Amino acid sequence: MIEKIISSGQTGAEIASLDAAIKLGMAYGGWIPKVSSISGGINTDKYNLTEMPTKRRIEAIKKSIRESDGTLMLSYGTLSSHVKNIKNTIQRYSTPLLHVDLNSTNAFNAASLINDWLIDNDLSILHVTGPTENEDDKIYSATFDILQAVYFLNLTETSMNHSMGIQNLLAQPSSTAAPPKTMESAIDVIINEMHLKDRILMANLNKEELAPLQLTLGLYIQKKLDIWSQDATLYQACVTAAEKENLDKSNLPMALIKIMWKKLKDTHRLRVVK
Repeated sequence: MIEKIISSGQTGAEIASLDAAIKLGMAYGGWIPKVSSISGGINTDKYNLTEMPTKRRIEAIKKSIRESDGTLMLSYGTLSSHVKNIKNTIQRYSTPLLHVDLNSTNAFNAASLINDWLIDNDLSILHVTGPTENEDDKIYSATFDILQAVYFLNLTETSMNHSMGIQNLLAQPSSTAAPPKTMESAIDVIINEMHLKDRILMANLNKEELAPLQLTLGLYIQKKLDIWSQDATLYQACVTAAEKENLDKSNLPMALIKIMWKKLKDTHRLRVVK
């Protein structure tokens, strides 16, 4: 799993990757050209960005390539000339490169593909790049959410003590243990399967940041519900607890994630001691 994310701090995909690293408590940083050549006034201290003696941005990109184990490039559709130049530079260095076109790959498949690529190439330091915000106003949020999903996807696999990918995990036969009968007991089972680090991280998310969990933890919860709900007892209990009548079964994982989050906030949230 990646331990550090680096970029050259441009708006869009690059700054989103650093914001994701900050949110997830990962190491982060990178290199930028002379500050005087950058419009917008990026906060170099906040993002641990080191200024280079040159104004040429491509030199900062080269530095990131050399100092990383591989590069992830995210985009929607056709690459701009600026991003194509970055891709060509990366390819000349013959380092691992994964370019994901989000027009042809949905969010979960993108996260799963990236996670498998990271594992297959044993990457620790990841360089992230892609379009700027001016080139694509959707790329920031997509990059931020997908990198969080990759992180939680890996944590989910680790938490369940499986070395295999999540697709194989979901295909495993059901447990012979008696299924829980209430929403509270179902949530307790899932929480108990999570590592302490996972619980603390989830407890410290904001409500708006729960959405990426639907791609990972939500998929696992859905599998659990499929295994447990041989009869309607647990399903009906979950619907009642979620306070939504006639709730579609496919929406239950997110409802349970929100309830889990509220419970973990009371027990695992980090607080400042004055």
